[in-house]
Amino acid sequence: MADPYLILLGPSGNVIATNDDGGDGEDAWIRDLRLPTSGTYTIEATAYRKRQLGKYHLRVDVRR
Repeated sequence: MADPYLILLGPSGNVIATNDDGGDGEDAWIRDLRLPTSGTYTIEATAYRKRQLGKYHLRVDVRR
């Protein structure tokens, strides 16, 4: 099973946030984040260690 790692990239490709084990157990979780600008953001879901395989479930909650 993979140890998930999340990377949030801003509209210009810069790293806004990362997380490895911020959720329950080894779950990755980026939370309580205010985005600095409008635009298209990218979430990269990968594994903490190279060559780990697994399934990912992404959820995005938007609060205004």
